[in-house]
Amino acid sequence: MLVYTPDRPYAEALLRARLSPADPAAASPVLRSCAEGASVYQADPGWGSAAAHVCCVEHAAASHYDHFVALLGDLADLPDRTLALAGAGSGFHGLRNRPWEARAGNLHLVVCYRPARQVAGFGPGFLALPAVAVAECVDQMPGLAGQAQIKWTNDVLVDGAKVSGVLTHLQAMGSTVTGVVLGIGLNVETRPDVAPSPFVPEVACLDGLAGGPVRLPGVLAALVGCLERNYALLVGGGWRDLVGRYRARSVVIGRRVRIVADSGPEAGQTVAAGLVESIEDDLSLRLRGRPEPIRHGQLVLEP
Repeated sequence: MLVYTPDRPYAEALLRARLSPADPAAASPVLRSCAEGASVYQADPGWGSAAAHVCCVEHAAASHYDHFVALLGDLADLPDRTLALAGAGSGFHGLRNRPWEARAGNLHLVVCYRPARQVAGFGPGFLALPAVAVAECVDQMPGLAGQAQIKWTNDVLVDGAKVSGVLTHLQAMGSTVTGVVLGIGLNVETRPDVAPSPFVPEVACLDGLAGGPVRLPGVLAALVGCLERNYALLVGGGWRDLVGRYRARSVVIGRRVRIVADSGPEAGQTVAAGLVESIEDDLSLRLRGRPEPIRHGQLVLEP
């Protein structure tokens, strides 16, 4: 695995692996742009084939997620199974550019896949993949097995408090998926200072919820493994299994909710409310008594 970093001690601590100088000729010129002043190293954190390239910085001047999305749009030669890690940074965001507080001690991970193949159910599959992977990663923390739940569409909660938000960007030509960028923010060691809102009443970090200490390097290794297993499942045709596991983790099925428009002329207004009967295969919500499913908007869990 090639590691691009200007912060060697930080990268070695996070990856729990020794970095040794790599042949610059083997490096990706595109990835050098992700970490200004970075040197290129070789490392083996024990992840197998889950990552071929890792960009690692202690502080990112801008969002790696946005940078990777732009690179895909420009048809840049962004390698398959590329990861970007930042200890903290500026310009990080969630869905619809809602701000995300990036604090040291938490995980800020971006993953790029280049399947270059047809993938059945790739829309809902890749939307479900990062949330399911985070939930299954949380299962491996002390005392948290089975505790993580998914709040439609892209939040992961433990004991009702948000610990993670995920993003997915897809690029496809017909049914051939040419590129995928996943963004994952996971509160590991530090609870962010986030004002409560109807959409996010409470936030927490894994270290404050688990039955023992939880540290960033261990969570990273667990999450990389969960991502790889679910990615292999999806490209192998298992999208229904993946969506089923997303559905099984849902905190909204059987609950009364309110949907608030997050874009367009109705932005900020409640556009639907009622009891969630099911999550469809395309991840839309089916509300009791409502003929059309809900595909967009921010969800409020009613008491």
